[in-house]
Amino acid sequence: PCDVILSCFMQHFRAPEFAVLCRDLPTLAKGFHRSFDFWYQQATLLNPAVLEVRYEDFGADFEAQARAITAFVGLEWDAAQAKPAEHARARGYISTPSYAQVIEPVNRRAVGRWRPYAPYFGEALEILAPWLDRWDYEG
Repeated sequence: PCDVILSCFMQHFRAPEFAVLCRDLPTLAKGFHRSFDFWYQQATLLNPAVLEVRYEDFGADFEAQARAITAFVGLEWDAAQAKPAEHARARGYISTPSYAQVIEPVNRRAVGRWRPYAPYFGEALEILAPWLDRWDYEG
């Protein structure tokens, strides 16, 4: 959760509504909290088929995780799925603030990226505490 909100905070979003949401870490943490609180409330009611994947696991063993996701949604594995960066580069233009990352192979560089900024996370950490506990993250 901390890496997610730091990533959003460091992006330049053009959509005014999202730029306002990303104005500071506590505001982002509140948005994160509201979003996941809503999701889990609805999931309790709707009981959807869900596969939760931790980014750390995805980055550590991308192909195994991608294969698990593919199987979960009932599709057959295609070898091209193992090379998303190649596909992204072949497209030429990608309209996303994270274009530079999309064209790179899946990696774990973002894991723990927030730690050097921990002194600025005071209120945000308090807001994220339920999610840090739920998903067993250190805050």
